[in-house]
Amino acid sequence: MTGPDVLPPRVRVVIADDSPDLRTILRRLFEHDGRFEVVAEADNGEEVIKRALEQQPDVVLVDLSMPVLSGGDAIPEIREAAPSAKVVVLSGFGFHDLGDAADLRADAFIEKGAGIDEIVRMVAEVVGRVE
Repeated sequence: MTGPDVLPPRVRVVIADDSPDLRTILRRLFEHDGRFEVVAEADNGEEVIKRALEQQPDVVLVDLSMPVLSGGDAIPEIREAAPSAKVVVLSGFGFHDLGDAADLRADAFIEKGAGIDEIVRMVAEVVGRVE
């Protein structure tokens, strides 16, 4: 079925951050936006790899500083677990402090200080769903 009344499928997102409050805020904003569906959350690097494998999301939003396995160390395994997913790094660190950020193999980098609405806008941009 096609036509102007048919909405495109929602972008499936996994949110990985060790702050439950930030995950809740991000979940609410993504789901309120209407273009997104949060299919899983994770609070550490090992868990985000499992969720990416299970859910095969369109986007994995991953914090770099997490327990058990850092987000940076999890990214190669996320790429293996969900090869079609875009990986967006969310970090409280300035990226000039990360050294060569390209080595992380992420599709985009967002500083937590960018603001919640800016995070949603940038994730939409990464998946080509800017409206």
